[in-house]
Amino acid sequence: KKRIAEEAIMKRARDKAKQRAKEEKKAKKNAVQLGSPLNEALFSPESLAALKGAYDTNSPFPHCVVPALCTDERARKIEKEARTSLKADFKETDLFKVYQTPDLANLGQGTKANKGDGSEDEDGEQLAGTTAAALTWDAPELVSLRDAIYSERFRNFVTELSGCHDLEPRADCSCNAYVEGGHLLCHDDVISTRRVSYIIYLTDPDETWTEEDGGALELYPLEEKLGVGHPAVSPLKNILPQFNSMVLFTVVPGVSFHAVQEVFAKDKPRLSISGWFHGSP
Repeated sequence: KKRIAEEAIMKRARDKAKQRAKEEKKAKKNAVQLGSPLNEALFSPESLAALKGAYDTNSPFPHCVVPALCTDERARKIEKEARTSLKADFKETDLFKVYQTPDLANLGQGTKANKGDGSEDEDGEQLAGTTAAALTWDAPELVSLRDAIYSERFRNFVTELSGCHDLEPRADCSCNAYVEGGHLLCHDDVISTRRVSYIIYLTDPDETWTEEDGGALELYPLEEKLGVGHPAVSPLKNILPQFNSMVLFTVVPGVSFHAVQEVFAKDKPRLSISGWFHGSP
């Protein structure tokens, strides 16, 4: 009986290894077939100079808006995939009200079954249901975007704009959907080794987002008399979440205060990918 049990364990291990190899082969094939979705025009000297000029001079703290981050065809596929292939959990605290997916770093990294009641990672650690499920979500377009954003080429692009060097390649991002009433209160994004924050907007590509819809990214200046650590009551700048645009800003302790205005639109989710580039500890 012991031998039969051992053989069964070995067989499961072999089957698991074969399945993992199959998934890795599929992921590599998808990566080769899809390629980077990024708009090549962004990397031209003219584009880089214009974006860097905006980044350095924009108020209330260094930031810029990158238009047409991806080609239109790929951006539409990414938006559709984010809207239809992922599962988000509702989260509400005194700071935010949002639907959020697990970290997109998990996409394409494993072969766990979508049990929805928890699973284990390679080291036997227990994972929450949605996080475990994320390991098997079929989202090749999102994977290609994630990998392109954290590639050496794009990290160098971000360094050129922000002046933040030695940005790490590890992914730290998730999809967020703010529906009617959704919001995120004012904060500066300072946690651990975050250096540059970004938001990629995946709102409806065929319906322009307007001021009446709410959901603007609000950038706050400092309270004039109090200075660092004290945001003003009202934002200095509102950035609408237009499809296929990307906002980048430097994370500055007590300075980079921002918020997501309450969404007023009905049946029009403010879908985005939010993430960070980290520096060395």
